[in-house]
Amino acid sequence: MAGLEIRLLGGFELARDGRTLDQLPLRAARSLFAYLVLNRERPHTRDLLAGTFWPEFDDSRARRRLSQALWQIRTTLGEEVGERYLIGGADTIRFDPDGEFTLDVDEFETALDADDIARAVEIYRGDLLAGLYDDWLFADQDRLRSRFVQALERLTESELSRGDLEGALVHARRLATDDEFNEEAHRRVMRIAVLLGRHHEAIRQFEECRRILSEELGSRPSAETVALYEATLADRDSGGHAALPREGSPLFEDADRAPFVGREAERTQFAGRLDDTLDGRGGVVLIEGEAGVGKTRLLEEIVADAHWRGLDVLWGRSTPSGGRPFAPLAEALEAVGSLRARQVAGSLDPAWRAVLAPLTPALGGNAPAAEPVRRSDEQARMREAITAAFRGLAAFAPTLVVLEDAHWADDDTIQALTQMVGQIEGDRLLFAVSYRHGEARERDDVWEFLRTLDRMPHCTRISLAPYSPAQTEELIRRSLGMTEVSSEFSERLHRETGGIPLFIVETLRALYERNDLGAAELDTEEAPPSRDRLPLSPAVHALIRHRLESLDPPSRDTIELVSVHDGTMTLSEIEAASELESGAALAAVDDLLRRRFVTGVGASYAIGHELMRRVVYDGLVLSRKMDLHRRLAGSVEMHRPDDVEMLAHHYLNARMPDRAAEYLERAAARAMSVHAYDTAVLHLDRASAALDEIDAPDDRRFAVASLHEEVLDVLGRREDQRHAINRMERFAV
Repeated sequence: MAGLEIRLLGGFELARDGRTLDQLPLRAARSLFAYLVLNRERPHTRDLLAGTFWPEFDDSRARRRLSQALWQIRTTLGEEVGERYLIGGADTIRFDPDGEFTLDVDEFETALDADDIARAVEIYRGDLLAGLYDDWLFADQDRLRSRFVQALERLTESELSRGDLEGALVHARRLATDDEFNEEAHRRVMRIAVLLGRHHEAIRQFEECRRILSEELGSRPSAETVALYEATLADRDSGGHAALPREGSPLFEDADRAPFVGREAERTQFAGRLDDTLDGRGGVVLIEGEAGVGKTRLLEEIVADAHWRGLDVLWGRSTPSGGRPFAPLAEALEAVGSLRARQVAGSLDPAWRAVLAPLTPALGGNAPAAEPVRRSDEQARMREAITAAFRGLAAFAPTLVVLEDAHWADDDTIQALTQMVGQIEGDRLLFAVSYRHGEARERDDVWEFLRTLDRMPHCTRISLAPYSPAQTEELIRRSLGMTEVSSEFSERLHRETGGIPLFIVETLRALYERNDLGAAELDTEEAPPSRDRLPLSPAVHALIRHRLESLDPPSRDTIELVSVHDGTMTLSEIEAASELESGAALAAVDDLLRRRFVTGVGASYAIGHELMRRVVYDGLVLSRKMDLHRRLAGSVEMHRPDDVEMLAHHYLNARMPDRAAEYLERAAARAMSVHAYDTAVLHLDRASAALDEIDAPDDRRFAVASLHEEVLDVLGRREDQRHAINRMERFAV
């Protein structure tokens, strides 16, 4: 009898006498054959098999399909051989358990039972019948996969105990790839890479873990994984001998946060609103204050309080360059986990899902196209759909939505928020809206929006003032981990920073980096620090410039690049835009993270704070700014070509009006697709100006003017519409 080789791990493959046989054409035939082989201990009735594999057909058609599949199996094996392996009568069929064959599933489990783990791992090419998704498979797939993961873990630990780090790393990587949501698997790779002195490999594994969690689960690495990452950086920077932190200063040991000081009353007030939300009394909390006063730091504590109470938390942010329409709201909705998104999508009226689909596909699902309405009603319908989405989220779980930097919000976002917060008083939904008071007052639409919210009965306004002298002293003490500091030092620091927490922290960091934080100088009245050693200045910009001067050229080039970009960048994007080699760019990012010039945001990086961005950017000459914008445009174009708003921003600032106009037109089209007509007008205004700058062909300028006129007509802006018509007449061909 011919020997048959059956391989079901990682796919489906048959061989006889060392020769691979043709693939069974029908998927159902492959599934049926595998089922018979794996369940060969007993015969199976033909009726049962027909009903299991062709449940959608009536009995007679299902039996015919079964006969066709069995014929296909016998033909592929060879008629005589097939008859010997598939045995049975008119009513039953089974795979001959005594036939001459080998089965990789049996070999895998036999190796495990014999404790030959290395052999078992070698045999396991992939999941059972990978690519097939029949119901009968799931239990066996899960069982075998679980045994494989356990085997890989045992093999890795065994190799580690023998000192075989290279072998352990190979199998740890495979485990992290096959079980990609298992953070411990990623941490194991990181630990082994560090033991081998390959810190860059450990850092890249952390980045991969952070990317997977962000993209697939909408989450971030655990505190344990982040701590290992930071320890990896410290070990690398110390040459494999990580040193203890200098002088025991908590401000510089913690990842990114200064101690939480002086906002206990505000936090308590907000906690009351969280409790109200749990009871079905939603609304909005406004958090106002100038740059650096601690709005984000307060929000971080509030988010922790919300998680503790069981609220879901979503986060969105407006940016100075504008970004896509409804940017902060869309960002918040995109942070919804896949399970919750499916739940909400299933509960929404299909009409709302259809409207939401272009803005947030996860909630739009496979809804049919939205019913057409009058153009003048499209904006209102989009705002109502966004409201339905957030209220739908709150119906499943109490939800806190944090919207930062509302002073930069686009007009369409402002209108959507105004409509939404007026309807959520009885929902388990709370919005936290932060803004800079001075900049908000400079925009009439934003200020009117905030005044409207402030008048609502379910709105609470929290104003953050600069620190008092006592709060300043507490921040210094807790930042430095000291029981007391010189009153002269704290008073002077309060006076020259105006009590702004960010300025205080930046001053302390500047002192720290100059080794001017001697304990003897700070904790005693008898030895106050000398004035000429304090790099204090009425303009805190000078302090940040002083810190920047300590950077080496690669780190300085990298922070200039990051500061020019408005938003977050992945490591790949930084490498593509940088003039540095890949390893040098990675080292520069690590250096900037360690010094807190940049922060990690999910799988990406961003400037530490807006003040840092302004100091770096303002210090660049125009030619340098233009060059950086040009290189950033190329990187964004390579990695996320659909981010047309960001591409338009970079090409405009690179003084490349032709490319800018191209992306501005696309940005306007996208805004129109989600009925954000106010945003579309801004893009078309800029596109027209860019086309005029290069004296573009008349037909192109006519097309933009025509689109401009169409949008202005929807908005009812008749005077501006007449100007657009005049422009159309001017460029009519």
